[in-house]
Amino acid sequence: MRNWAQNASRIQDKDRQKQIPEQLYLLHREPRWNHFERMVVEILTMLDGEEDCKTYLRSTYLNTEERIKEWAPYSRAGLVAHTNMAVERWHRTLKRTYLNGSQNSRIDQALFYLFKAIEDINRECNVQVTWKVLNNQY
Repeated sequence: MRNWAQNASRIQDKDRQKQIPEQLYLLHREPRWNHFERMVVEILTMLDGEEDCKTYLRSTYLNTEERIKEWAPYSRAGLVAHTNMAVERWHRTLKRTYLNGSQNSRIDQALFYLFKAIEDINRECNVQVTWKVLNNQY
């Protein structure tokens, strides 16, 4: 979505320049399939006259049903947990720093290091808050 917001300046119409990134943001969060399809049609209609943007959207995000399911929220509705880059990074830190890259740990070791990681994160947050208070940043 950040890429679309940055490239919105290529759109000639100033109203559409603002509306299209907003609509794409909403599309990226629409969990209902029928609303999702309607929104795609509306966005493509808004992009009439902007063939470069329309072609990019179709070729990159809308080219196959499998590709749409990779990023569309309606296909992830039944998932137990959603991940993002912060979650993936924390998992990597936990695995590499605390578990020493081990794929198989005993449950007691995994829990011990998980609690240790939480304590370390809590300590780091407290230090950051203390520095902000001392430097009058609140």
